[in-house]
Amino acid sequence: MERAIAEPAPREFGSMISKHGLRNEHRTLGVLLAVAGLFTAFLSAAIGIYRWYFAYRHFGPAAVARWAAPAMGLSFAFALLGLIGLAYLLHLRGAYARVYSGGILIGRRGKVEKIPWDQIQAITTSSVRYGLPWISWGSSSKITFHLKPEGKRSLSQSLTNLDQLAITVKKYVYPGLLEQYRQALQQGDAVQFGSIEITRRELVHGKRSYPWAEINKVSLKRGFLSVEKRSSRWKRRIRLSTQRIPNIDLCFQLIQHFLAEEKSRQQGAG
Repeated sequence: MERAIAEPAPREFGSMISKHGLRNEHRTLGVLLAVAGLFTAFLSAAIGIYRWYFAYRHFGPAAVARWAAPAMGLSFAFALLGLIGLAYLLHLRGAYARVYSGGILIGRRGKVEKIPWDQIQAITTSSVRYGLPWISWGSSSKITFHLKPEGKRSLSQSLTNLDQLAITVKKYVYPGLLEQYRQALQQGDAVQFGSIEITRRELVHGKRSYPWAEINKVSLKRGFLSVEKRSSRWKRRIRLSTQRIPNIDLCFQLIQHFLAEEKSRQQGAG
């Protein structure tokens, strides 16, 4: 379920594709932390005051701290919990995203930002799983837009259907970026993907270069990009987290393209 979004559709953005409001469980969590924390803090403070008064009347000032401190300490702890809940609600206040054919509309804390597709120069996604290898008790996902000329905007899984939002945004942003990359490569320039640099002749990571003819295998799975050389006295494989590689889908696509091109060249020469 989503709250109704009153923000009108910007005409220059075309038709709306999807809307993503705040997930109910995140709103409920904030309310629960705030109400339970502040109520319990008030109750603990009342008990602490009573115990302070009782100890002062029956045992004297020396016994006040010993009698009242536990309840007052609990009151402070629960008040902090309640304030965390309030801060969480304020952080998520009015959070939503609307995807249009011409861009994305992001709302948060009463402010609305319109981002056209051509203003997004890179997309990174991250996903963190909490738990042990055999059991999980939660996860956290985020998509970040790197804007021109600078700046970032991130959307978290507090929004509904974040995975579908990422797929839709990539559908509109990637074709334009891919065309820019192809033009740069045709002109002999390198294309940068974080710490990875791709040219028509090789892949470069840091100070090491991997000519296409020397790459044996490349894979993209479980959040890692792996590139393995056929043989070398040096490090044979690089393994990078996809969270650190902007536009990882396009990066992987270009690597596969040049490997297939190199394979065809070798077969033709043979």
